[in-house]
Amino acid sequence: DDDLSEDEEAEGPEVGVRIEIVGLSRESRKTSVAYNTSVSPQLSAALSAVVTAGFDHFETEDETFVAPFARNFGGNISPDPAVPITALRGPTRNTGLFAQAQLNLRDALFLTGGIRRDDHTLIGGENPVSPRVGIAYNRPVGAMTVKLRAAYGEAIRAPTSTDRLGLDFGFIR
Repeated sequence: DDDLSEDEEAEGPEVGVRIEIVGLSRESRKTSVAYNTSVSPQLSAALSAVVTAGFDHFETEDETFVAPFARNFGGNISPDPAVPITALRGPTRNTGLFAQAQLNLRDALFLTGGIRRDDHTLIGGENPVSPRVGIAYNRPVGAMTVKLRAAYGEAIRAPTSTDRLGLDFGFIR
């Protein structure tokens, strides 16, 4: 019997395009505190410095809801009843300590160095250190002042709640 009945389908490779529309809702409450202080010693007639140190701390209570295959993006999101909505709730905490020093030679040459260390709940036990260095040179040219600058720095970007799910929407930042 080589004929297929109406209820049977021939097996073969499946070809298709899958388009996924995702509804996303975020809500967050944040509490923060920060402090810094600076001292500016005159080291000699031609050399001065500014040293700054401080900390900042914040805590958030985040709620994120992701609805795959949502039928719309605005207003009341209409999810696909066959696909569950993912809900993430949890606290996030970050404490950062930082210090920076700047040397000023004759108000013309400025050398800057700084460092920051973060303790963030979503990064784990890494406690990354972010360095920064810079140099600037000011020179009067007629009625103007020309400034040449170069700098290098690093920073962290803690994962978002959608990053933790392994979702990358590209258009949401």
